[in-house]
Amino acid sequence: MKITPRLPDHMSRPGGFSASIGDAIMFTPATQKDIDRYDRAVDSAIATCGGDLRGALKALIIANEYLEEELRQVLDDVSAHAVIAMPRRDVA
Repeated sequence: MKITPRLPDHMSRPGGFSASIGDAIMFTPATQKDIDRYDRAVDSAIATCGGDLRGALKALIIANEYLEEELRQVLDDVSAHAVIAMPRRDVA
């Protein structure tokens, strides 16, 4: 029996996708608190790029591609080192 690794709880955020690895992806609706946080993050990204919307969008796409590649490498490592569950033996 192979144990399917699960994403840690802190990686399953409201307003985002959450699922165990290899399962169907489920969407959790964002709360107003999440939306406000997203708005602040957007404002910060635009300000960081000197008000250049295209530059902010390009920077976020590049950052996302980097994170996707990093996640792919982690998932590959997890898959390569998958744990095989052994039947439990009760000692009497």
